[in-house]
Amino acid sequence: MSLEDNEIVEISQEFDEYMVELATKYKQHPLNLSSIILARLIVLCKTTGCLEDFQKIMESISDDVLFQANTEVTKH
Repeated sequence: MSLEDNEIVEISQEFDEYMVELATKYKQHPLNLSSIILARLIVLCKTTGCLEDFQKIMESISDDVLFQANTEVTKH
């Protein structure tokens, strides 16, 4: 199952809103929230049998890609 570009944008925007809502509700620094989200992603992937693929994806992300990302969390 492949996502369309508009679906990726929609999911990203909805997730951005949810992250901002959580950070605000629990008064947490974004780094704390990021740690929790990453841990939950790992649990999700482990539970669904795709942890090895997730780890490969994470290993393939270079620092250049991370720092070149020209996106911001959107708050609507």
